Formats: sequence, structure tokens, C-alpha cells
Amino acid sequence: MVDKKENQLPRSKRILKIIYNRDEKTVLGRTCQSWALILLYYVIAYLFLAGFFIGMISVFMYGYVHEDSPSLTGLQSILKLNPGLSFAPRLDRGHTLLQFSIHGSSKNAPYLERMRVLFEKYKPSQNNTECQDGITGSNFPDVPCRFPLDSLGPCSKPEEALSQGQPCVYLKLNKIFGWLPSLVNDTNFPTAMIECAGQNSFDKKLLGEPVYHPEFVSPDGKKYAMINNTYFPFINQDGYQVPLTAVQFPAIKPSTLVLVECSVRGLKEVTSSVTFEITVDKNTATA
Repeated sequence: MVDKKENQLPRSKRILKIIYNRDEKTVLGRTCQSWALILLYYVIAYLFLAGFFIGMISVFMYGYVHEDSPSLTGLQSILKLNPGLSFAPRLDRGHTLLQFSIHGSSKNAPYLERMRVLFEKYKPSQNNTECQDGITGSNFPDVPCRFPLDSLGPCSKPEEALSQGQPCVYLKLNKIFGWLPSLVNDTNFPTAMIECAGQNSFDKKLLGEPVYHPEFVSPDGKKYAMINNTYFPFINQDGYQVPLTAVQFPAIKPSTLVLVECSVRGLKEVTSSVTFEITVDKNTATA
């Protein structure tokens, strides 16, 4: 009789009665106590899942990921033992063009500003020490060697070098935790070397002979930029300064875009290189 009576109700009232039944004190067919128990169950279940997830993350972060060193080093790391070669400064992210004017044009402003920021990283620090003549201290490598900017010769003052028509490009090996240079030949290559040249025969003629700071001349008379072994390994030390070397192109054909490639020499299993384009405008400055 009750069901028959309910079926005679309008559809809207039947829907409202399903949502809230005043006679049975239910909401969607469940009492308040039933809904409370369901809510409590899901709260406990999700709290358990959240706790389990946080626990697993904690185990991974504190047990597997080390704060001071990567979990995978050497041949196990994605970089293996082949540090990349890079140049500085990059005037525009995603582009490799270096454009200079020796007459103080506003074109030089981004270069000079980025060099100022770069050289700020090479100020003396209590966390590094001076290593004269390549002799490391007793606390090395925990206390790394300080990189002296004056080893870059005229390129230690990029604005002056630029005003003389010989802008400097700076090269460095990217940091790999624990990496030490493995030399091919101690006599010909006593340390890591870098050689720069035009990317093809035409660019080589336009570029001319590069000048390196510091420079090494091999027994066969070839010239290279050198990076002293004193500054390796990098083990995430406070005060670590990435060693730099610099190259100038005094004989470059002015106002001409030249493609340059610099490559690592003298290191076993290291075949890194970097390419960039350079143009030096020696005409009257334009704003």
C-alpha cells in the first residue's frame, strides 16, 4: 500500500523523497550515522595512503638521494666521464652569436654585463685557497684551489681587450662530480687542452690564428688553450670556482660572420666540442 501510495506521488516529490526521506530520516537512502561511518572510513583510508606515500618519498629522499653528491657518478651517471665544453658569455639564451663593436657601441653592453656577473663568481673566498705553481694545499680537494683571473692575461679585463679590437671568448669544461682528467700523453698534453678553429676551410681563413690565455705550445709547435688539472675534481665543495681559459681572434676579418668550433684535446674518451658564431665590427660605432 505504501509503495502504491508513493507511486501515485508526482515525480518531483518522489525525487525529493529519495534525496531526503522525512519519515525514515534518511538522505539518499542512508541515515546520518551511516553517512558518518562512510566518511570516517574514507578519511582513515586516504590518511593511510597519504602517510604511505610520504613515507616512501622520505625513504627515497633521505636514503637514496644524497645532499652533497649525486646518487650515480662516474660511468653510472648519464654524463659518463665526458664533460661538455661550453663558452661564455652567452648573449642570448638559445643563440650562439657573439657580436662585438670595438667603438663602444651599445651592442657590447650585454657582453660586458654578463662578464661582470661571471667574474663576480671568482672573488676570493674563505672556502677556497691559493694554489701557487699548481701545488695544492693539505686540505685539497675539500678546500678547492682558487682560480686566478690574472691567468687569463689581457682577457682578465674584457672591456680593455674589447676596446683594443680583440674581444675575448671564455671556455670551460662543464662540472662532473668526481671527474679527473685522464691524459692521452703527458708530454704532448700535460693537462686538458682546447683548440679553436673555423668550422670549415673558408672560416679558417676568415678567422686567422687564435691566441689563447693561458697558452700551451706542444712539441710539434701547435698552440692550445690550457686548463690546469689543479682545479679537479669537483666534489660540490663550497667555494669551488670553475677554471676558465680564454681565446682571442686578432686576425679575424672585420664585419664578417665567422663560424668557430672549439674542441677538447689531450683527454682520453673526451670528445666534447662547442660551436659559436662571431663577428667583430670595426666600423664607426652606431648606437
